[in-house]
Amino acid sequence: MKSRLLLLPFLTTAISCQNQTHAPADFAFRIDGFTDVIDTYENTFTRRGINQGSINFTDTTVTLTLTTEQKDSIYFFMGEKAFFSMPEEIKVPCEDYIKPSETDNLIVRANGQNKKVVFHNGCTTHDEKVKDFYSIRSFIYKIVYRNKNIKSLPKSSLMIL
Repeated sequence: MKSRLLLLPFLTTAISCQNQTHAPADFAFRIDGFTDVIDTYENTFTRRGINQGSINFTDTTVTLTLTTEQKDSIYFFMGEKAFFSMPEEIKVPCEDYIKPSETDNLIVRANGQNKKVVFHNGCTTHDEKVKDFYSIRSFIYKIVYRNKNIKSLPKSSLMIL
């Protein structure tokens, strides 16, 4: 009987998470990419390196507002890909090296918790954690790039050398 009582709080939490229909109220994320920064903490999107003339480059920030449905779909997709249990830094054996390379960062707040995952994408790999990380990032980009404010921005002129 005692062991059944100890399991009750765990089961109640597990059942309530499964029945969750929306992202938590504090759900926000930031992807800090080479040319684009998506920041739902501040409801902004920044494109770096927009060419304003011969050698003048500037960063342009616009308002980014996601709908409740978009936030929900991103949050639940992250759950499907086990983002919240990914390591803080994804380190994998390289099959081949990529040049140029960059660092991908994804920072998420949900239920009062902060989670950051970093991946240095300087190599080719078939690691499942990397595939899941990239599928999350791609899922977010597909939703964000449909936004009319983002569609109206010029492309970045920055290149990774």
